[in-house]
Amino acid sequence: MAIFTGCLMTAPQLAEKSEIRGKEMERRSLKDVARSYWQMGLAVVPIKLKWDAEKQKWNNKPLCDWSQWQTRPQTLEEFEAINWENIKAFSVLLGKTKDGYYFCCLDIDKEDFDLGLLRTTYFERTIGKGIHAFYRSRHPVEGMKRHDLGIELLGMHNLVVVYPSRGYKRLNDNEPTVVENAQTLFYDLIAKLGGELKPEAEKQIEAEAVDTWLLEKWLEQILKSGKLKIAGGNAKYYYVHCPFHLPDRNPSFAIHKLKFYGVDYHDGQVYSLKKLAERLGIELGGSKGEG
Repeated sequence: MAIFTGCLMTAPQLAEKSEIRGKEMERRSLKDVARSYWQMGLAVVPIKLKWDAEKQKWNNKPLCDWSQWQTRPQTLEEFEAINWENIKAFSVLLGKTKDGYYFCCLDIDKEDFDLGLLRTTYFERTIGKGIHAFYRSRHPVEGMKRHDLGIELLGMHNLVVVYPSRGYKRLNDNEPTVVENAQTLFYDLIAKLGGELKPEAEKQIEAEAVDTWLLEKWLEQILKSGKLKIAGGNAKYYYVHCPFHLPDRNPSFAIHKLKFYGVDYHDGQVYSLKKLAERLGIELGGSKGEG
């Protein structure tokens, strides 16, 4: 027995009342968090999560038309008009926030993903057991996908489901980290996962019709020139502090050791070794008999 609002209640009545209050608190929490995103200047879109047994994945369906918020802010009236009593999940329309940053998300579809591969930030576990890593970028963020690696960069005009939506969990209490350009994080992750940064670059290098022995020699010359600051690497790549976007506190340029091309993470620009040497002011040996 317990006293509540001046009335005696039986145990079943108390349990029912507690359940109702719990649901009210859950709804209030969902709306409160959604409001915090709205106050950042981001539109909030209610969604329905549904399990697709055939594809073995969760799908999310927006419960309202959200296209207008791609070109104008969501009003308070529109936010309040959402039926918060009956929704269990919502998404945020990514884009520029009131403080001038671009809110974005690295979406990683891997349950056993090593968070140590990413810059520390605010992380969530998704309903599909993947990872959402949220960042604030100083530069606009366009969406990019790499299905072969199970990763995606969600940026301008992309929707992302967030906690406390059904099945989503906070993994820490960090604020989203500010980065110069979120695209650099995406390329960096591709390299760390052993993927090809620019699969189309191989054709570009082949088109230059340079023998492998000469490419190996050019790469050695470039690395020994002192014009690049090597920060590390793996079996495929040298990680380099970008010489074209200084200061580059986090390595944002990579050179493929085996396919002989470089990629600037800031703009996705691909450099053949010849083009890279020209840009760095390095004169390359050009005949088999040299050296």
